[in-house]
Amino acid sequence: MKFSALLRPTLLLTAGLLLLQVNTWAEPVEGVSRDRLDSQRRARRQVPSAITGPAVQAVAPSSSQTYAGQGYGYSKENPIKLGGADLFEGPTMSKVYLRRLRDRNNQPLQFERIGNVGPNEENHIVDLYRLIDSTGTEYRLYIDMYHPDLNPLTLMAPEGLQVTP
Repeated sequence: MKFSALLRPTLLLTAGLLLLQVNTWAEPVEGVSRDRLDSQRRARRQVPSAITGPAVQAVAPSSSQTYAGQGYGYSKENPIKLGGADLFEGPTMSKVYLRRLRDRNNQPLQFERIGNVGPNEENHIVDLYRLIDSTGTEYRLYIDMYHPDLNPLTLMAPEGLQVTP
């Protein structure tokens, strides 16, 4: 059997599977209203503009943008809680929040995800991030990204850090 003889059935099968997936994606999930799906799609379209929008000008954050709560974000038991309209938006929302954080010199922080540290009291997986400020000081922040009602653009910063407006 020649290679070209195998190519045609393979391409037809692949095209059929793709069409099947497209039709499956277009159908609403059982038990979920079309209105809810549409609102989630609209919310997803708005997220990239917040991420890739114009750079925020350096403005000295006010003290009201820093959370003075004891240990907020610095422990698995008291993580920073945030999320998005869709469960799959949590990692993106975490990055949006971390990009808004500033050190005492109003400089952005470098960050990397270390990994998850297991579930908290709410049985949500908590992620650990390592941040380094402009002076080389290291911070370790814990984030619970399963709270779609908490927008990362409105959250305050942990003690010792600031957030851009």
